[in-house]
Amino acid sequence: MIKSEFMVNEVKESIKELGGKANLEQIYNKIIEMGNLNLSNYTDWKSVIRKSIYLHSSDCDIFIGIPGDIK
Repeated sequence: MIKSEFMVNEVKESIKELGGKANLEQIYNKIIEMGNLNLSNYTDWKSVIRKSIYLHSSDCDIFIGIPGDIK
């Protein structure tokens, strides 16, 4: 199982490397390219990445943070 914080950092780093904006496919491809995650541990690793993004995006209904709180 991938630790949540590590996953969030990988997503943030992938978006940063993609110039600050990216769609899901670009993020997936960049995470594969970076090679820091063992994605074979998951049946559907893309859903794990999506969930991580949605939980940390104030634009999503399942957001778990405080809007405007940047970590």
